[in-house]
Amino acid sequence: GGTGAGKSTLVNLIPGFYYTSSGNVFVDGKNTVEWDSENLRRKFGIVPQKPSLFAGTVRSNLLVGKENASDEEMWKALELACAKDFVENKEKKLDEKVLQGGKNFSGGQRQRLTIARALVKRPSILILDDSSSALDYATDAELRKGIKQLQTTTFIVSQRASSVRDADKIIVLDEGKVVGIGTHAQLMESCEVYFADGEYWLYTSTKVKGSTNITTWERKTMEEIVDLFQTTILGEKVSEHIAPNMLN
Repeated sequence: GGTGAGKSTLVNLIPGFYYTSSGNVFVDGKNTVEWDSENLRRKFGIVPQKPSLFAGTVRSNLLVGKENASDEEMWKALELACAKDFVENKEKKLDEKVLQGGKNFSGGQRQRLTIARALVKRPSILILDDSSSALDYATDAELRKGIKQLQTTTFIVSQRASSVRDADKIIVLDEGKVVGIGTHAQLMESCEVYFADGEYWLYTSTKVKGSTNITTWERKTMEEIVDLFQTTILGEKVSEHIAPNMLN
């Protein structure tokens, strides 16, 4: 769903940050109001919308996620979060200095470090609250592949249809209401809100037999377009060459 649709409000009910005014939320078959808050939240790895890094080092930030994490565990978490390469390129690697708020890292790097911190503890339940918004489409896709390796229950909040397309179940929100539930394929056929956010028209022109051109328009998601190009062009770059949401 879009901004203000209620996505964060919905997922914040799961770890019991607040409770429902009606209805119930169950985790492992137990109502969240019956859980001890500390024991409940110990099950979760949560990555908020705004990445939050603390003054210290890459290592000390990852240890917030798991205080006794080994170097091997930290490097694995960085790899799953697509952060290993840029940390390895730092002079001090895990001991590289981090300024308050991670100001010495880019927005995308801060998001990936925050995700790695959540992954290092191998949580039973992972919540990614619009936590890949600063990532290009190719890196976002790689991140989701890495998270799949954890085989953990994962909630992904996103405005991008491409970020949730592989989920077992997708819930579409609009102005605080559920307007669609299903798989990516089902929602592309039945939910206008999801369809409008999820597809682009790709224009192709093929020259055949001298000067004759055959032109076609095909509906594709951004991820499909990036895969089609099979280059290092980032999703944002590719999007300059396509027309978003041209449904008529």
